Amino acid sequence: MRIFNSGSDEEFVYLAMDNPRVRKFRRKYKQGDVVPGIILEYDSPGLAWVLVDDLRLLAWVARNYFRGQRLHLAVENLYPEIILREIDLTSDNSDGLSIIV
Repeated sequence: MRIFNSGSDEEFVYLAMDNPRVRKFRRKYKQGDVVPGIILEYDSPGLAWVLVDDLRLLAWVARNYFRGQRLHLAVENLYPEIILREIDLTSDNSDGLSIIV
């Protein structure tokens, strides 16, 4: 997961690669896959914890979601950071949620 204000980028990359949940996610999914997510709770306005697979991720949110709301997320990138973006399977609007692990 993203660690803020914790030193150099090299430390961040090492910590992310050493996390077994992140390694599992990278093995299981590829760029372009769609994964389900659930809003767990808000840390502060604009920051929500989202459950994706077995990873609890901190996400910047642009819309107001309710706790327990289900989302569909597209895997945009796996390296060097995991980046997921919300997609609406019923429309082309996909700018509500941005997750960086």
